[in-house]
Amino acid sequence: GFCDDGTYGLVFWTDGDGCPEYGNDCGDCQALNDPLGVCSGDGGGGDGGGGGDGTATCDDCVNDFTAYGSECCDTAWDEFGLTCAQLEANYSWDCAGCNCPGDGPPECGDGVCNGDETYETCPQDCLAPGTCPDGQVVDCDGTGECWPLSWIGDGFPDCEDQQYGADLTCYDNDGGDCGGFFSSNDRVRPINNDSQIAKVFNPSEDNRERDTLTGYRLYRSTTSGSGFSLVVETDANTTTHTDTGLTNGQTYYYVVTSVYDNDNESNYSNQVDLTPMSTVVFSMDDATALGGEEVMLTVSMNNLEPVAGVQFNLDDTPDYLTLLSAVGTNRIPA
Repeated sequence: GFCDDGTYGLVFWTDGDGCPEYGNDCGDCQALNDPLGVCSGDGGGGDGGGGGDGTATCDDCVNDFTAYGSECCDTAWDEFGLTCAQLEANYSWDCAGCNCPGDGPPECGDGVCNGDETYETCPQDCLAPGTCPDGQVVDCDGTGECWPLSWIGDGFPDCEDQQYGADLTCYDNDGGDCGGFFSSNDRVRPINNDSQIAKVFNPSEDNRERDTLTGYRLYRSTTSGSGFSLVVETDANTTTHTDTGLTNGQTYYYVVTSVYDNDNESNYSNQVDLTPMSTVVFSMDDATALGGEEVMLTVSMNNLEPVAGVQFNLDDTPDYLTLLSAVGTNRIPA
């Protein structure tokens, strides 16, 4: 529902269909144009939920929400335990036509754990506390929430700060994803993949609105792709920085991150490299001459560090002068 044209730190659309691989941000920026088939839907809660290429579970549903994490309201119940009432009240989904099995009256033995049913009252329908369906693992924070098994070691840091809604540190430090403060993954978790569901279905009311960009952090390294250290942190309105105290001739590598709500930091941007060089200043004396006289011009160079060589041209207009000789100094041989 947000047009990612750079306003929020991400670019999934540029004017004039300049980013076809994201289908005009799956319809968030202008009419859906998805030549590569990345959106797997109609760009939002539009028509087309049942029939077609969808699953049989969604045949009765009017709307398709594939781009928002699950094909329809009924599959959202099967996959994430969210009822139609919750989806409509908290996520603005329209569950028209759906069967909404999670909203029906609780009936022990019907295979649906809903209403006031628990493992203690109806173990036939409800899982034991701390257990999850096949293909999911329980959150390490003790809440009992379940998350996709595929999230472990996928390159996205599901650490104690729960950037993506989950804490999977008890599973070998999220399969190594929480070994450092930053993820080594420079991608965005796809929105039309189950891996994105934590962002879509996080029960926190705060996550229904997009985070606010509050600043940037610039990092530098002398090694390409690793070893970055913080150089400066700026506010959201400052997008330039002059880096000082560097060594001329040394190549430096830079990346930048976006900071949201003062403490939620993005992954690294693309890398750029720069090699500072010292300044060399040339100057030439003024001189006057009458016809037939010789005139001497002194060309000087001011350099703080050694240079490999010097080349310059002397031209006169109109063509009245003849170059007799060029004499170098001990610093600069002729």
